[in-house]
Amino acid sequence: MSRYKRMLRKVEVIALIFGAGMFLAALSQIFGILRPETLEPPLMLAFPATMLVWLIAVLLAVEFFKPRDRDKTWRERLRGPDTAELLALVGYCPRPLLISVLALAMAAFLIAFLSGGATWTLGEPLSATAATGLFSTGAVFNLLAVPVIASAARMSGSFDAQQAVQRDGPASGGPTR
Repeated sequence: MSRYKRMLRKVEVIALIFGAGMFLAALSQIFGILRPETLEPPLMLAFPATMLVWLIAVLLAVEFFKPRDRDKTWRERLRGPDTAELLALVGYCPRPLLISVLALAMAAFLIAFLSGGATWTLGEPLSATAATGLFSTGAVFNLLAVPVIASAARMSGSFDAQQAVQRDGPASGGPTR
């Protein structure tokens, strides 16, 4: 999946737009700028888009970690990736983008945590508390997906090709970092 650079750039922009938009929608509920009822249609559009963006980020992460897990024991795989591997996953993401997106994701997480559990069913009117919780939670998912997608979009080749170069060295013909 990491070889589809044009698609990944578009998905990165979509994730940024939806992440920032959902964060702003949550803030609008905190400060009482918009009525919750006006946010029902955007919520219906934002959550399927968020699921698609998150699915792409998860597929990219699986593609990234799968070759790395071949040499590990089952106990090492059970522990999950360490900090160095997570940093390698987002290694090609521009630092200003990475820092700003992670800061926004932490702020959105804090808003979601402080707003409490958000429940809403389609027949009921959307409350300000539910809108705050739903939009801030969606913002967290979109914003956390951005560095993974941005890194895959900016690296040369695919994750598999990059790891083959790191494993076999530049003699295999691929670019190095």
